[in-house]
Amino acid sequence: MVGLAKWMRRSCFASAVQVIVFLLTEPFPAYAQSIGDHCVVNDPTTTDLNVRLTPRGKKIGTVPNGAKFYIQDIRDDDRFRPWARIDSGWVFLNYMKCTSSKAPSEDVALAIRTIKATLACSVDYFPSLDDPDNWTTYNFTYIGDGFRFAVRKVVKSLDRYKQELPEYDESFVIAADYGNLEVPSFRETREGYAAHLTCKGNERCLQYGDTPESEADIGLCSSEQAKNLVTVLGIMTGGSN
Repeated sequence: MVGLAKWMRRSCFASAVQVIVFLLTEPFPAYAQSIGDHCVVNDPTTTDLNVRLTPRGKKIGTVPNGAKFYIQDIRDDDRFRPWARIDSGWVFLNYMKCTSSKAPSEDVALAIRTIKATLACSVDYFPSLDDPDNWTTYNFTYIGDGFRFAVRKVVKSLDRYKQELPEYDESFVIAADYGNLEVPSFRETREGYAAHLTCKGNERCLQYGDTPESEADIGLCSSEQAKNLVTVLGIMTGGSN
């Protein structure tokens, strides 16, 4: 029995070593899809595709078959299955049918960098619509690419002393394919200055949080920065302004 126990320990140790050697020497297959790919939901089940907060995490919504998205990130879950980040969360990548995107040209890459830098100029404090004694401020982060305009808007609420009220903070995505947008325009708003986005044909092409809209304002801290954003987005939508 002692000899059998020794043999089993040696066998288990040898098996463990073989597994470790395999993991270190055998590369995992590369994803067929990549960040920036244009994908269509292709769920083989009869239900909508679940959207989750993290790969294989909490369910936060669904998207129907045929919905179109661009991949923003790809990660494996704890079972080594691939998940794709879209505007609204994470979806199972194997249920997406994707077309590889071309690398952006130098002009488009420069435009994306300019958009990101311009959006760093967030809107300053302005009186809250809900409570004139309180204040609101917000900022945008570009999460799109050369094919799709997408920003995450974070709205922060502050009391009369400009101390943050985190329980009232909110975050959502504003997004649309560049090909569906008109050339943007500059406008002054209650909060200051903005690049005004409108959909072609007055369609509701803009995802504004959970609501489809036909127009949206991207507010910035100064008229100069808003006009800069209008110019760059004009290039991305195929026009000029």
